[in-house]
Amino acid sequence: MTWYYAAKSLTLAALDQLVYTVILAPDFNSEDFEGFSAARENRRLDDLPTNSSSQSGLPSWAAGDIWKKASVYIPLPLTRYKYRSEQEAPTLQIDFFHRDILEVFKSVAQSVTANKIHWRGFHQFWRPSEDKPEQRVYGE
Repeated sequence: MTWYYAAKSLTLAALDQLVYTVILAPDFNSEDFEGFSAARENRRLDDLPTNSSSQSGLPSWAAGDIWKKASVYIPLPLTRYKYRSEQEAPTLQIDFFHRDILEVFKSVAQSVTANKIHWRGFHQFWRPSEDKPEQRVYGE
């Protein structure tokens, strides 16, 4: 399941990663997959209890990975009714999990694939002709 959730999209590179990091791993045992159901494993992850020893009652899958729980409150409109202020309107609370961007960078830099990341900035130049000076090209 780790491979499935780590894949940004299921591409040929992701399939290569599955083969080399999972199937060809020395501790891989095909018998572990007998009776496997992805739907059942996903339910098991969803049903994991929260880790009471973690700082904010995060689910146990998130406790060790510096995840934080936050809430956002969205004011709800009511047809043909005007509130004196936005604070008086009823709100919908949405809870979500997130990580600090610095923690994301740290985990990427410490991962086994960090050596495949292009870490330095890129500058592209174009020279319209031999007698003209180079011009920097700005793109996406």
